[in-house]
Amino acid sequence: MEEKEQICFQIISEAGMARSCFFESIQQMRKEQTKEALSAIESGKSHYHKAHIAHRQLVQQEAQGDKVWMSLLLSHAEDLLMSADIMSELAKEFNLLYEEVNGLKQMIDQHISSLNTKE
Repeated sequence: MEEKEQICFQIISEAGMARSCFFESIQQMRKEQTKEALSAIESGKSHYHKAHIAHRQLVQQEAQGDKVWMSLLLSHAEDLLMSADIMSELAKEFNLLYEEVNGLKQMIDQHISSLNTKE
C-alpha cells in the first residue's frame, strides 16, 4: 500500500472515531451524564487532531511539489474529516442546550416537590 493510501486510511479511522465520540457526547448529555459527555468530547478532539495531522501531511506533500492524486479514498477521508469537524461544533451546541434543559428540569422538579410538601 502506498504512503498516501495509508495516510487516507489513518484520516478515515481517526475522523470516524472523532465523529463517533462527538455523537456519544450528545447521547451522554441527554442522559445527564455530564462527566461522560465531556470525556467523550475530549476523546473526539484527540482523534480529530490526529486526523488533522495526517491530512496536513498530504497538504505539505503537495506544497512541496509532490502531486497528491484525487481518489475516491481521499475524497472519503476528507468528507469524514469535515463531518467530524461539523459534529464537533454540533456536539458543543447540543451539550449547551441539554445542560440548559436539564437545569430547567431540575428547577421544575424542585418546584413540584416544594408544592407537594406544602399540601
